[in-house]
Amino acid sequence: MFKIFKLYRKLVIVTILIIAAAISVAAIFYYQWAESGSQDGKSVNLVVGNGQTIDGLASKLASLKIIRSRFAFLIYLHFHPAPLLIAGDYQLHQDTSFNQLFAAFKKGPTEFSLLIPPGFTLTQIAQRVGQIPNHSASSFLAFAESSTVVSPFEPASVRGTPFALEGLLAATTYQVQYNETNLTLLTQMVNTFDSQIASLGLNPRGTYIDNLSAYQVIIAASIVREEAGLDSDRPKVARVIINRLSDSMALQMDSTVRFAVGDPPTAPTTADLKVNSPYNTYIYKGLPPTPIATVSGIDVSAVLNPTPGSWLYFVVVDKNGGEAFSTTYQQQVQNENLAKSRGLAG
Repeated sequence: MFKIFKLYRKLVIVTILIIAAAISVAAIFYYQWAESGSQDGKSVNLVVGNGQTIDGLASKLASLKIIRSRFAFLIYLHFHPAPLLIAGDYQLHQDTSFNQLFAAFKKGPTEFSLLIPPGFTLTQIAQRVGQIPNHSASSFLAFAESSTVVSPFEPASVRGTPFALEGLLAATTYQVQYNETNLTLLTQMVNTFDSQIASLGLNPRGTYIDNLSAYQVIIAASIVREEAGLDSDRPKVARVIINRLSDSMALQMDSTVRFAVGDPPTAPTTADLKVNSPYNTYIYKGLPPTPIATVSGIDVSAVLNPTPGSWLYFVVVDKNGGEAFSTTYQQQVQNENLAKSRGLAG
């Protein structure tokens, strides 16, 4: 009986060892299969965000079928130091080998997402372009100021000056190639802006509300962009601008003064308000010579379709950016006092 038990025990052990060996062999073959890939999968675009890591992308890589196995890939990462990921768009293939995937990540993105929001100046756009590898903020700004690329909305008064394209580049997201030239990128920005503006009914030779030219509409829209905290207030801010222009009043817009002194994030100082610049609308009547920022469709629409009213003043009175509008200076002072009582600048 004891001999039978020993024999049974040996059979169990041998069976377990055989099964373990089979599992090990299968695991090795599975890992080799997963690691190797087929090298002939279809093209896939992978977007890598700022701060993402390769191990954090493992599930996404598997769901897009770029890799055959998330589990095998995590094992591979344990034994191979991962390259630092650069945010951008990677053109990869399904069924990619782990070695090829690492090589693609080390090489860097094939495209980079470039977000230009409304409210950016030409200098700020250049700084954003300069964050893309193989691109330079200073070279892009110099090229933009060189008048190599022109906009049909540029009037003769600004053509050839460094500010000729200020406010005439589209606020949107661009897909920028690693080796894309400044000429290609800037041309795309100008053409995209032209398309956006045309869709709103503007053309370079048109005349619009209060006899404003298309370029003047864009200038006014850039002030609306900077002065209005809420979209709902933009048509009212536009109305104040138009009313002041009609009454031959100085616009007295802080945003234009900030532009004149280098676009600081704070309100203009007393000294700033005295600076001798055509952008200082406390000193010079009328619109500034160029836009002061990129605009969105809602800014342009606000100028073309301002809210009816006789307002000449406004001030921020709510912490959410909401503004109060008034017709008389006495009402404006009351609103400013209200703003101060709420802890706002007034």
